[in-house]
Amino acid sequence: MFQVRKKETNFFERYLKARFFYTFKNYKRDIFYMLTSFIFFDRLRKRVKEGCYVRI
Repeated sequence: MFQVRKKETNFFERYLKARFFYTFKNYKRDIFYMLTSFIFFDRLRKRVKEGCYVRI
């Protein structure tokens, strides 16, 4: 049980490090995609609330 947990945390740490380095390498693109997708889904939610559905 202890070994499994140790392995899990090690995997999680490695995943976090890889993710951090990936985002650090492409942070401008990632932030751009995050912002655009957030704005897009926010608008889509508002339109769906109003009742006019948008064809994507």
